[in-house]
Amino acid sequence: DDSVVWDCVPCLCIFLCYVMKMAGLLSNDIWKNWEKNGKQEFVKTCIQILKDESKTPLFDRSGNLTCIVKYINDLIDKGVKGILKKESVVSTLQELVTLHADIPSIILDILNVEDAVSSQIDSEEFKDRQNFCAIVKECEKFLSDKLLKER
Repeated sequence: DDSVVWDCVPCLCIFLCYVMKMAGLLSNDIWKNWEKNGKQEFVKTCIQILKDESKTPLFDRSGNLTCIVKYINDLIDKGVKGILKKESVVSTLQELVTLHADIPSIILDILNVEDAVSSQIDSEEFKDRQNFCAIVKECEKFLSDKLLKER
């Protein structure tokens, strides 16, 4: 079944971005300077990948994987770990949703993986789970109910 294969694409993209250390990885300065100019730099980088609404953001014009999944995963992870404010992560995700029709599905796929990871935590990492749940709750406000139920 082809749908099973396509359901695995976001996870595969994250894995391949890490393994291949693709060009264009985000600088750690983005996270360190998030409030000052990091958020703008992050969104600007994502816009470059998402600028063609008619094509999937998972692949570039040459058919190579982009790192949009990794970037969004990193953003959510920084919020879960408390490196970035949850509110800032959610507002950035909300901004990305407006840039491309495929972004809500990508976000939900990443949240699904993060849910599986954060549900396996011990008591020391309980704050991470709380942060994750807060991010999901806020994302429910701008992600469609239909898509939430589907994913």
